[in-house]
Amino acid sequence: MRKIVYLALSALLFMAGCSDDLALAPLDYPVQKTAPGDALVAVIDAATQQGIYPIKGSFTAGLRAYYAQPGVMLRQAADHDLGAMFGHYVLKDSFATPDSGQQRLTLVLEIPSFKFTDGVIDLQVDAKLFGPDRKQLLHKVYPGKGGDSQHDFAGIGLEAVIERSSAQAYRQVFEAIRVDLAGILQRQEALAHK
Repeated sequence: MRKIVYLALSALLFMAGCSDDLALAPLDYPVQKTAPGDALVAVIDAATQQGIYPIKGSFTAGLRAYYAQPGVMLRQAADHDLGAMFGHYVLKDSFATPDSGQQRLTLVLEIPSFKFTDGVIDLQVDAKLFGPDRKQLLHKVYPGKGGDSQHDFAGIGLEAVIERSSAQAYRQVFEAIRVDLAGILQRQEALAHK
């Protein structure tokens, strides 16, 4: 009996110490290179990149902790989407302007809100776009939502639910950002040829 109690306590202590840092599930959706001659510097500051959002797993009685990393996820999504869209792309942690490219833009990204509730990620990405002269061309907050509140965590595990829900939410955000960037690039190009 003593061995059973000891094993049970050991297992409980092990679970209490378990934690996982979570980023995005692999992003494998296609993104068209619509700005092959243009350059973009995406800026995500260090504080945003290092931010964590603790999530407790209810099916482990709250003993296993997961730590979503919204800033790392933002960086992954920006690298995937914006890196594919622009011919010249780089990510920095402080403001910079591109050195080359027909149109040179800087996009500053922040996360004012990130929440996980019942299998659903709700987030917001604040985006500010600047031209080469630091003239602000856009300031918009993009909402993203991913996941399914009816999902059974036991089937694939909470970790996978968080990763997939986050990937869906960030994809939604960056699809909207790409549409706005393409529109701004077209307007800027038209102005340059007048």
